[in-house]
Amino acid sequence: MPPELSAWIAARIASYPAEATEPYHHWEAAAVGEFAALPLIRHWFETFGLRADGEVVRWSTDGDAPYPGTQPVEGRCDWLSALVEGARRWPELAALLPARPPAAVACRCVGHPAFEPGKFLCPECCGLRWVAADAEPVAAADGRA
Repeated sequence: MPPELSAWIAARIASYPAEATEPYHHWEAAAVGEFAALPLIRHWFETFGLRADGEVVRWSTDGDAPYPGTQPVEGRCDWLSALVEGARRWPELAALLPARPPAAVACRCVGHPAFEPGKFLCPECCGLRWVAADAEPVAAADGRA
């Protein structure tokens, strides 16, 4: 994590309540401060956020919290898709995304309406919209590759 980006993330966390632009930003401001993490992506019952040291963590947003505090986000697609979504709101975070290799190809999700930015996350590209040319496709839930 570059020091300048780390400082920028810490500043966004500290000023999160003041920079809120949506009602849900106000609702989550206490958790942002408590967990020292900038929210990147919200799921039904938890939020994934980025700490100033580069760690991607999750916390429960369910009233009957299944776990206290935070947990690390360990799955590659989970933390990568969280960073992709976060970079949509904060373009500065794009520096944390992998660079597209010259031989990369467009992911097969490109052009599919369900995988447009802000909708469902593609399990193959994790939202990057490209895959390595030699990447194996992820099997679909219905068994089609």
